[in-house]
Amino acid sequence: MKHWKWGFASYIIIGGLLIHAVLISILFSWVLKLVEHGYQEQFISSSRYSAHQLTNHIAATNSGKQVIDTIDDTFVDGRVVYAKLILDGGRTLTSSSSRFNSTLNFQEDFFFGDHGDNVYFIALRLSFEGRDAVLQLGYDEASTQEQIEQTYKRGMLLAVGYILLSLLLLAVISPQVTRPLRQLRSAARKIVAGRTGERLVVNSNVDEIVGLAEDLELMRAQLVVGETHIRAIMDNVVNGIITIRGWGDVESMNTAAEQLFGYQASEVVGRPLTGLLVHGIRSTFPPRESAITQETIGRHRDGHTFPVEMAVSELWRDEGVLYIAIVRDITERKHYEVGIKAMQEELEQRVAKRTRELAMLNQQLEHQALHDSLTELPNRLLLNDRLRHAIMTAQRKQQPLALFIADLDRFKEINDTLGHHYGDVVLQQVAIRMCAALRESDTISRLGGDEFAVVLPAITGEGDAVNAARKLAAVLEEPIVVDDHSLHVGISIGIALFPEHGMDSSTLMRHADVAMYVAKRASQDFVIYSPEQDQHSVTRLALAGELRRAIENDELVLYYQPKVDLKRDVVTGVEALVRWQHPQRGLLSSDEFIPLAEQTGLIRPLTLFVLEEALHQYHLWQQAGVDIVMSINLSASHLQDQQLADQINLLLDEWQVPACQLLFEITESAIMADPMRAMHTLKQLNEMGIGLSIDDFGTGYSSLVYLKQLPVAEIKIDKSFVIDMLDSDNSEDLVIVRSTIDLGHNMGLRVVAEGVESLAVLERLTELGCDQAQGYCISYPLLADEFITWLKVRTAEQAAYIKNRIL
Repeated sequence: MKHWKWGFASYIIIGGLLIHAVLISILFSWVLKLVEHGYQEQFISSSRYSAHQLTNHIAATNSGKQVIDTIDDTFVDGRVVYAKLILDGGRTLTSSSSRFNSTLNFQEDFFFGDHGDNVYFIALRLSFEGRDAVLQLGYDEASTQEQIEQTYKRGMLLAVGYILLSLLLLAVISPQVTRPLRQLRSAARKIVAGRTGERLVVNSNVDEIVGLAEDLELMRAQLVVGETHIRAIMDNVVNGIITIRGWGDVESMNTAAEQLFGYQASEVVGRPLTGLLVHGIRSTFPPRESAITQETIGRHRDGHTFPVEMAVSELWRDEGVLYIAIVRDITERKHYEVGIKAMQEELEQRVAKRTRELAMLNQQLEHQALHDSLTELPNRLLLNDRLRHAIMTAQRKQQPLALFIADLDRFKEINDTLGHHYGDVVLQQVAIRMCAALRESDTISRLGGDEFAVVLPAITGEGDAVNAARKLAAVLEEPIVVDDHSLHVGISIGIALFPEHGMDSSTLMRHADVAMYVAKRASQDFVIYSPEQDQHSVTRLALAGELRRAIENDELVLYYQPKVDLKRDVVTGVEALVRWQHPQRGLLSSDEFIPLAEQTGLIRPLTLFVLEEALHQYHLWQQAGVDIVMSINLSASHLQDQQLADQINLLLDEWQVPACQLLFEITESAIMADPMRAMHTLKQLNEMGIGLSIDDFGTGYSSLVYLKQLPVAEIKIDKSFVIDMLDSDNSEDLVIVRSTIDLGHNMGLRVVAEGVESLAVLERLTELGCDQAQGYCISYPLLADEFITWLKVRTAEQAAYIKNRIL
């Protein structure tokens, strides 16, 4: 009954019954209405026809008796139950027949069944005996009504029979549909239960059901193949795969997971995942993100634990969320990590140790680079750095400072007579006495030979400088005893004060040096600088006006001094050096007018002239096949010029010179005039592709902190260190050169030595690893045509030398 009530067959039978009941009711009601209407129309038509025939007959009758007889005859067939002829004037002729029903109330009818009296009344007008008359007839509707009722009964019987026959047919046919569907459902339930081998096959004569069963069977077979394929993949992957229902129970696990935890899948399915873990993953499970990866501790069936890495992701299904956990044993990785950590710690210890060693070595190298090896006093590099800082502090605090340049008297006699050993001891003793005489905040430097410099910061005025100079002279009045020799040395000190005698280090150095020579010539202990002492100040104004005219009248000439790569022995570039072909004084070097140009503001047009001429000459050489780097010097004022980069870019475009073939040489002091703006300008030039070099390295700003921030590719060792580097009296110069080369290479910079005037110095520089050299030993500065001739001769000589070596 359950299947009959709610099964597919029940729905078919009940539905068919309802459909037939409704359709048959409507159809038969409509047909019976048509039949009823036909009977009524036939009755009305027959009655009216009969009435017209009777009217015509009465009209042809001449006597009243014949009329009565005729009316009586109308009752013979039993249809007429009322007949009356009403003559004009109110006379009435009625039938004498016993069938005549005199109680009927005549009301003319137009439709069958009007007035509910079962009589159809008709009134017809006629002419009788020359007068108007009305014939009233009443026809019995009972027989016709009985026919209609019989028709309705037969129709209802026919409808009930049709419905019963339809139900019988549905009852016979529906099992042909429902039975195979129940078979398919039963097989599907078995497949859901895990019996995937159950086939979806039915016996049916209905093609559609057979087709459906075949499609479902094909789908089952494909799903089985796919499930088998997925299972094969899951069982062969290295990592364990566990699926977890939304509430944390295990749904499935692959072979790798079984081997990992020691359980069969059937033993774990339905149990919480946390049963396989020591600490669980409750803090992050279910995962708040789409996927998480974490490490935890797994528990094997035999009780031992092991580290695992678990990656959990979400899979949303109709029945709810499913979590997929990929589990991997990371025991071996943990062992590696322990070993790697130990190696890392050991490496860190080694690196720390090596770092400390390098730091100590760097300190030693920096100390060697910044200090005199004989006296341990600051050398020229460190002196310039401290003098620059002292000037900056004095400017900020608006305090004066003093710079001493000192030279020992009679030292050369001691050195030449007794030898270098005695001279070295004297210098060491002088350094000790000078340090003892001055403050710790004062800087005492050995510039080279018997020349010293002293920086006195934070003085109150000229009096403090004079007192310090007197103390230095006093401590040297006592003789210096060396190996029973009592040696007397004196000192000549030149004093320059900031800001009276100069605003920058180079000016103060120059003026203090001038004052020192005045003191030495006057045999005085010290002399304070005054402008009258400077022999160049007399002609300064006149020379400035002549220099302006020289720039305008093309009196300036460029010379080119070659640079040679010491490893390959090839010419790699030239430095453009400006000379002044003075009408009266002859050829003047740049040292004689460049400082004047900087002081008078002529340096900018002068440098633009050099740039224009040098790039033009490079263009000509490039067309002739000579491809070398052109070096040009830039002053401090150019580094402050914000339009410098644009002007250089225009000149490069004008003469079609690649930016990489142009190298600017800048002194350290020029950079530090305004470090921030200079750094900005240098970065602009570097971004254009122009090479940058620090010229006269070691004589200006020497802070490694700032040096490593500059976008430079090259440093040039100042010629003051290179010229006498092999002189035994200037051994510290060799140390400075060696340290500078090592420092430059450690910072990834190319090192160029300038002022190379002997072959011995050139060879020694090559041994020290210096990259390039420049100086009179290689070539004097040459005019453009002379340089080409020199280059051809040198190239030919090299070719001949190589040829001879080969032969």
